[in-house]
Amino acid sequence: MTVKTWFVAAVSAACVFALGCGGGESDSRTCETPDGRISFGQYLLLNDSSANSDLPAEEQVTDHHMCSNVASGTAQRVNTFWEWGWPAGSTVRLRATPRIVYGFHPWEAASTTSALPVLVSDVGSLTVWAAVTQRVGTSQRSDFGVVLYLTTSDQRTGTDPLPVAKQLLVLRNRYGATTETPTATGIALSGMSWDVIVSDTEVLYYPHANAGERADTLELELEDFLQDAVTRDAIEPTWFVASVETGARVFQGTGELALTDYQVHLTAAE
Repeated sequence: MTVKTWFVAAVSAACVFALGCGGGESDSRTCETPDGRISFGQYLLLNDSSANSDLPAEEQVTDHHMCSNVASGTAQRVNTFWEWGWPAGSTVRLRATPRIVYGFHPWEAASTTSALPVLVSDVGSLTVWAAVTQRVGTSQRSDFGVVLYLTTSDQRTGTDPLPVAKQLLVLRNRYGATTETPTATGIALSGMSWDVIVSDTEVLYYPHANAGERADTLELELEDFLQDAVTRDAIEPTWFVASVETGARVFQGTGELALTDYQVHLTAAE
């Protein structure tokens, strides 16, 4: 197999902060919800709490805060971090998904880069790397990882979003509520052992026998997960990888997340 380089994208982040510090200094900051955003280079920072606002009124929580920050010192160095505080609701539900987007987020007007979308079958390698600082308060429940939006087309029709076929999630740190039975366990992918849950809407990977440890480095070869999902008939090789989105899934509590030297490496197979 011949591999050619398509794109290497790098974002640097540095944030030294204590819980509840308000995020420190930043060049760009948004605390708007449910859809505050900051665009920079070939990336989009989303301050997305639509998961909470989409819930029935009696299940929503209103006394919350969440902010996204970008502090760029030079064209080569961009600092990104998030902070949030979500009180417990009447039920433990997904409230927000603050994240950094590379590619075509299905509900955006266009891609942040010409490299995506791309056919699943055309991906030779797709890696993400970052040093991770994740700080949490008491009663905090949130996940950290990467989601790939997989679509049946690389084009929007009119004002409709890209047609999402499924999400592929790789959760490096997992703290959310779990009641599902894994489809398979102990799968060797990207140098680690993983469990997977396959459903009609998503393929969810998480560390096998995860005792709740917090990884301080994110280093994943996402092509391994794509090929595993194809082998399981969970996704189709004719679908498109529309976007690579890294961040948190927040259920409740206070927390902060910073990514240092965040990188996406994408190569194509011939």
